[in-house]
Amino acid sequence: MINNNGDFEGIVYRYYVIDADGRELSYIGQTQNEKKRRYSWNSSKNGYGGPRINDARRSYGLSALKYVVLETVVAKTKDELKKMLDDLETYSIRLFDSIN
Repeated sequence: MINNNGDFEGIVYRYYVIDADGRELSYIGQTQNEKKRRYSWNSSKNGYGGPRINDARRSYGLSALKYVVLETVVAKTKDELKKMLDDLETYSIRLFDSIN
């Protein structure tokens, strides 16, 4: 999205849930259009991001998964924004150990 200053803006976000064993399970993502991405999340008829997050959506239900914006990123160009979002998403995946 383009913000009021004419800059490109995106977010890195996290969905998480505490499972029955007390483990925190996380899904990290990014978007340049949060409104559209949240709409996709709330539409249970559509897939979202891949098989692991779709399995979690079915298993726990949409309301059980908590949503947090980890970072808002602003850049002068769309390419710069994409690079910054990619780097921050990779960092966040490692930080929250969301691969496992």
